[in-house]
This record gives sequence, structure tokens and C-alpha cells, in this order.
Amino acid sequence: MTEVEKRADRRRRSREHYLRNKELYKERAKKWAAENPDKVRETQAKNYERRKDYVNARSKRWQQANKERLREYNARRRVRIAKTVLVLTVEQQADILAFYAKAKAMTELSGIPYEVDHIKPLSKGGLHHPDNLRVITRTANRKKGAKLL
Repeated sequence: MTEVEKRADRRRRSREHYLRNKELYKERAKKWAAENPDKVRETQAKNYERRKDYVNARSKRWQQANKERLREYNARRRVRIAKTVLVLTVEQQADILAFYAKAKAMTELSGIPYEVDHIKPLSKGGLHHPDNLRVITRTANRKKGAKLL
């Protein structure tokens, strides 16, 4: 048996072993990911950077192929945003601007990116109002997403 054939045979046996023990491999991977969230995030960020052009091109292709679905999504989004529009006093507008200024200042001082977060997400009926805003790290904000905490 040649070296090429040996490698091919090893790959085949390895693949068969994986398929027979798929659940075990998944369980191990899930456990490792739970124990190493920083490494997972780092790997995801590297993969995104490496594939950014491909991902963006794929997204554009999907948008071109699904114009009607995209139009419906954007219409629902516009309605949701329209429901959250408030008439704010000058003081409330100043308070909102102060949140953004605070986030920027904290970012510049610490070097850690901070963002303004809606405590109750806009997508869940929250309002863009000072009572519903807070400053948190970008990582925490992205992790929270549109969840209610």
C-alpha cells in the first residue's frame, strides 16, 4: 500500500469513526466551547475577518434573489420603529445625547468599546427614551442582542 493510499484509508476510517460517534464529538465540542468562551469568540472573529468578503457577497446575492422577503422585513421594521417614536422634551433629548457622550468618553478612557443599550429592546416594544437606556460594553450589548434581561 502506498503512502497516498495509507493516508486515504486513515481519513476514511477517521470519518467512519466520527460518524459512529457523532453525538460524543458534539458533546465534547459543546463542553469545550462552554469552558473556553474567549477562544470561541476569538476564533469566530478570525473566521469572520477571513471570510468577510464572501459573507458580504453572499448576503448581497440573497438580497437580490429575495427582494420581496427583504421588502416585507423592512416594512415590518419601519412599522416597529414608527411605534417607538416619542415626542421628547429638550431635557430628554439632552439626556439621550449625554448617554452617547458618556459611552464615547468611557471608550476613549478605557480603550474598551462601550455602547448605549436599550434595556427593553426596540424590537420588543421598548422606547428610545432616557429611562430605557444604559451604557454597557460592546461585548455585553452584542451578547444581549434583542433579549429581555
